[in-house]
Amino acid sequence: MVRCRSCQETLGSTPIPDTVTLRNGYNVGHAQFTVVPVSGRKIALKSDIGKYVGRCNGCIKDGAVPDFLVIFHDNPNNPNVQLTPELLPNGNYALKANSGEYVARCNGCSSTALKRGVTQDTVTVHGGNPAGRANAQWNIILIK
Repeated sequence: MVRCRSCQETLGSTPIPDTVTLRNGYNVGHAQFTVVPVSGRKIALKSDIGKYVGRCNGCIKDGAVPDFLVIFHDNPNNPNVQLTPELLPNGNYALKANSGEYVARCNGCSSTALKRGVTQDTVTVHGGNPAGRANAQWNIILIK
């Protein structure tokens, strides 16, 4: 997943320029996130611009699902920023949001990302058990 500036049109009185999409490669700053421990087993993902990835309900214009990931929050203690990582038997991780659903790739879920020619794959929060869903499984790579 990567931070993507002006890739999706957001709704609301405060525009959110940075959303989360999928691209190949992780060797660039906008594809690297710092894992910040918060309460309990929860984590927050801090982006290269110092803001946190968070779940945003109803923020993406014409979104196929209600919850998309955006990069907007300054505080890792915001419940919409906190994710619970779950190690899966295959070594990948699932990231459970405060809604009880999981962070997942969503193909064709943002018409504005498609219209802008950015990507078909955006990152959303939807669906239940990630065990049989490759789109809800993440490989976390340590970069030194």
